[in-house]
Amino acid sequence: GVIGPVVLDKFNRAFACADNSTCYGIAEDGSPLWEYVTHSNPCGWNRTSPLLVADGVMVILDQRGVVHGIYDPAIPRLHVDPQSILVMTDYGTPVINRTIEITSTASPVAWTATTSPPASWISTSATSGTTPADLQITLTTGELITGTYSVDLQIAAEPPNDYINLPYTIPIQLHVGIHRLYMPKVARSWVSEQ
Repeated sequence: GVIGPVVLDKFNRAFACADNSTCYGIAEDGSPLWEYVTHSNPCGWNRTSPLLVADGVMVILDQRGVVHGIYDPAIPRLHVDPQSILVMTDYGTPVINRTIEITSTASPVAWTATTSPPASWISTSATSGTTPADLQITLTTGELITGTYSVDLQIAAEPPNDYINLPYTIPIQLHVGIHRLYMPKVARSWVSEQ
């Protein structure tokens, strides 16, 4: 098919669509990164450029109005687990620990971790690192009064990539309370021995 305009990203990788309903990613050395066939002729059909290209991401609009997002699988993707933390604890419990697993596909990714708003009752074992990593979260609850406390922990890839590695915002909620255990009343009759 006829290839439409070629667009280069900052790594000199080429992205283009052809009139045969196929879009291509091509590495700087000319080797193919990927090939993607749309369900109908993409924007390349009328020889226009992809709508957006950034760090291995191409977005095209086909003739049916369907948006296709294609990314280079060789670019690593950051992942965190879990993506939220909820802790319920008794008043006076001194320390609670949780672990967040930070991984990536393809190759290691550098990351940073920040809390917002800053809070004295939460700390992390690191503020930056490289995948794979286990980030330890420590909740120091001994001095907290009963109530609900919340912070957001943001884990972001470095350098940031707005299209592939959006920052993860992990809500952390801590409930400190007084939990009582009520036992049922048991009636006993005492019989005296004579």
